[in-house]
Amino acid sequence: MRETSCAQRVLALFTSPECAEAIAGDFAEARGDRSAAWFWWQVLTTATALGGRAIATAPLASVGVAALGVLQFGSLAFAGFALLVSRLVGLDGRDLHIPNVVFWSITTFTAVPLLAGAMAARSRVASVATAAPAR
Repeated sequence: MRETSCAQRVLALFTSPECAEAIAGDFAEARGDRSAAWFWWQVLTTATALGGRAIATAPLASVGVAALGVLQFGSLAFAGFALLVSRLVGLDGRDLHIPNVVFWSITTFTAVPLLAGAMAARSRVASVATAAPAR
């Protein structure tokens, strides 16, 4: 059951929550005596195919979402690296107010855009993935 809910979350990044639930349920039913590796292979290949379809149908939006993700991860990694280096050099974070600075930079420059971007991307990708293909 836990695998199915995790699989639904992964698939919901690329399609609607209803479709993700149905796909994960189908994989859980088809699993039978197969291993967990089989189940996750099906989930990851399906997520890859759905992501590829989103890229093919909306390349500019997909590149924008990917760039936003790289920027957000980079800002979080930079804040952590700065904190680590300051500790290695012997600076105390309390003297420099680093925990405060790191917290607010993560909140302002990572969490808020991440939530907004994730919601926008999910609705955009879900609408592209569930739309009928043009012929």
